[in-house]
Amino acid sequence: MKTKITFIFSFTLALIFSISVFAVQTSENENDKKKTEKSTTETSQRLVLIEHHTNTGCGPCASQNPDLEALANTGENQSMIAHIQYHPSWPGSDPMYDFNVNEGQGDARVDYYGVSGVPNTVIAGNVKEGGPSGITQSDLDTEYARPGQFKVSGVGNYSGEYLTISVIIESLSDFPTGDLVAHVVLVEDIEYATAPGSNGETYFPNAMRRMFPDDQGTDLSNPETGDVTDLSFLYTIPEEIIIENCKLIVFVQDNADKEVYMADKLTVTNCEMNTEVITIDVNQHGGSNGQATAIGYDGVPPISYLWNTPDSSTSSTVIGLPAGEYIVTITDSDFPPCMVILTVEILEPIAGINDEGANSISIYPNPTTGKINISNAENSSVHIYNMIGSEVFKTEIIYDNQSIDISELPYGNYFVKVLSEDKVVTKSVSLIK
Repeated sequence: MKTKITFIFSFTLALIFSISVFAVQTSENENDKKKTEKSTTETSQRLVLIEHHTNTGCGPCASQNPDLEALANTGENQSMIAHIQYHPSWPGSDPMYDFNVNEGQGDARVDYYGVSGVPNTVIAGNVKEGGPSGITQSDLDTEYARPGQFKVSGVGNYSGEYLTISVIIESLSDFPTGDLVAHVVLVEDIEYATAPGSNGETYFPNAMRRMFPDDQGTDLSNPETGDVTDLSFLYTIPEEIIIENCKLIVFVQDNADKEVYMADKLTVTNCEMNTEVITIDVNQHGGSNGQATAIGYDGVPPISYLWNTPDSSTSSTVIGLPAGEYIVTITDSDFPPCMVILTVEILEPIAGINDEGANSISIYPNPTTGKINISNAENSSVHIYNMIGSEVFKTEIIYDNQSIDISELPYGNYFVKVLSEDKVVTKSVSLIK
């Protein structure tokens, strides 16, 4: 069976969240969760989840946090640990707490664990709680040896100001009871030039920046072996975040007893897709004959388009546009997709200039079998582009009326752009044979 649930959240920072759940029918298992764990035939490597509350105004934090950092950087421990650093509102002011408040996630996980003082660390939800200096190598080794009950895969791709996240979680066991949730957390290694608080610390590894879709996580209900949950998020990256210093922490937890059944780390990478937009402006005031073509290339095909036009066009080219600003979302088929969101402006002729005069350059005939006549374009240059934005022809116009021959080009649609000292005119032309 397949269930698809889509949520759209309206925050100051735009966030889109969708879930797809694929369930494989199995016979009902009457055993409790612990017995199911022991009988599973497939497991995965679970990382050691360390949830760490600290604050820039906390003196003991400054003395104990380096102990945890040193342990995390010893031997293979860096690859064994999934560390999240939360910043509550006390005992002093803290810019990372202030940031989380703006994201609607201030004091995240404080009430969940009943944290009443900092520094405080929790290993794997319910394995061990105390100060960071109390965590030992034996704690890490013991927890790392426990198998995971879920498979996690995915990645975060960023392009410009947008981060797209795709995570797939597959259950390797039956969970007939409990209250399982999946958490996806964006963390950042943050270093300040000077201490932002009173305790003198300047480096804060894996500081929590955003929990998706929120700090309550995503309900997994009671998954059975083979159930797959597909999580997707779109996040507008705030200017405070250096996305190159970020990673994702994903973990599955049972709210009933806080048991963590899986924890993993995923990378955040810069996706590669070049884009271009070619526009044709309105040729008279109040007109609706503007046109825009968005082009995405070097991404994983097929490339899809979505405009914010009244009909939510999914074409690369939109026509019949009045003057104004439009938004186009260009998405490739990578996992997760590379997504680029562009603002496109369609202009009217400059006020006070006769419309006909402002567009007095004429390009005709259209369609053409090879010859294009260009008039009123003395001392201009002509550039012709194909529909993927590549320049395929260029020449200079010396006389007021001049013809150019494009018969050697493949038949199809082209953009003809004429540039003079005081104007730019772009027209679409169809070449037919």
